[in-house]
Amino acid sequence: MESLEHFRDGLVRMFAKAKEGLAIVNSNLTLLAANDRFVEMLFSREATPLAGERSLLKALLEDQVSALRAGMEKASALEAPIELELAHVLEDGKRLDLALWVACLGKATEENDGPLFALIVRDVTKIERLKRRLEDSERYFREIVDNASDSVLVLDEDGRVYDVNRATESLTGYKEAELVEPAFSWFELFSKKDLYEFRDGLTKVLSLDVPVRTEVELIRKDQTRTYVIASLALLSTLETWKKERAVCVLTDISDIKRLEEELKYYSFHDTLTGLYNRPYFEKELERLSKGRLVPIGLIVADIDNLKETNDRFGHKLGDKAIQLAANILMNAFRKDDIVSRVGGDEYAAILPGADEEVLKNIIGRVMATVERAKAEHDWFFGLSFGISVALGVPFDKEGLIRQANAALYQEQRRKRSGAQNR
Repeated sequence: MESLEHFRDGLVRMFAKAKEGLAIVNSNLTLLAANDRFVEMLFSREATPLAGERSLLKALLEDQVSALRAGMEKASALEAPIELELAHVLEDGKRLDLALWVACLGKATEENDGPLFALIVRDVTKIERLKRRLEDSERYFREIVDNASDSVLVLDEDGRVYDVNRATESLTGYKEAELVEPAFSWFELFSKKDLYEFRDGLTKVLSLDVPVRTEVELIRKDQTRTYVIASLALLSTLETWKKERAVCVLTDISDIKRLEEELKYYSFHDTLTGLYNRPYFEKELERLSKGRLVPIGLIVADIDNLKETNDRFGHKLGDKAIQLAANILMNAFRKDDIVSRVGGDEYAAILPGADEEVLKNIIGRVMATVERAKAEHDWFFGLSFGISVALGVPFDKEGLIRQANAALYQEQRRKRSGAQNR
């Protein structure tokens, strides 16, 4: 009997000194027993009241009372503890975040109207504060990522996408819901060549933890294409992940690529006519002079009396004459022929595989167009031509040019002589 009393006293001391708030209430929410910690968290730091002197109705707000009653009913019906969360404000204005467990004990005595309930309360204010800070931090960095101009996404080795920002939607044309769909593969957005490049980089990141940066072409949802720089890095693995994941940042460089193409174009093209320029003409003639393809035909042409056009009609129409001659030549030659503007009023065309007969036939066609243009425009006086053919390789490109120019000068002299005789 003495040992039983000793055990009961131990339980009472444990009840009183527990770090959690412990209490027993009836169905009317009247306290029948409570330790100091419970009263401190629900009421204030004053001394523990005697049983039955305080009701939880005085400590809780109306909606909290409703939530507690609903929890008590559920605990009674399920015969299992129920957990609730309370954002509680004490009498002194201090706010606490509390976790509350409710368990039904059943009727203790005949005097109790309804079942009794055990309440266990834990102060989780610090934990909730840390959770809110973590949520705020996550929201802060999420806003940074979402407002980034570059596309950011998370994916695994199979191309499964787990998260994207808004820029990824804009870049790809896909909505976030489409991209994170398990059946969707990020690899669908690449051509075969670029897919190999991207997957190789992704494998290095996931297996070696080595950051990778690669340039690839991305295929949008509408099948248009854009160039991007893909920067890949390994993410720290979370316990819930079944596979390692990488973060991929995509920088749209389509404007830069477009500028590169324009610079490349203008480095080899004449800005006024759109024909190839002299450096490109010389480079191609050099290449062909050392190749295996023969014969190589060369046609040179000059605009007749361009100085007279400029003097009589002005330089604007002089430029128009240059452009008109370029259009006539551009439309007369084959796709693989290299037609260039090599001087102010000078043109040259390289014709791989063309012999002298082919060159003369082409000039014949061009002259018919030139005559029609002369009839339509009184400021255009025509074109003069010279030709030469390299029959073997390697050939002297300078000699080939001199031979064509000699024929051109002879044609120009003939025209001037004819004009003087008239």
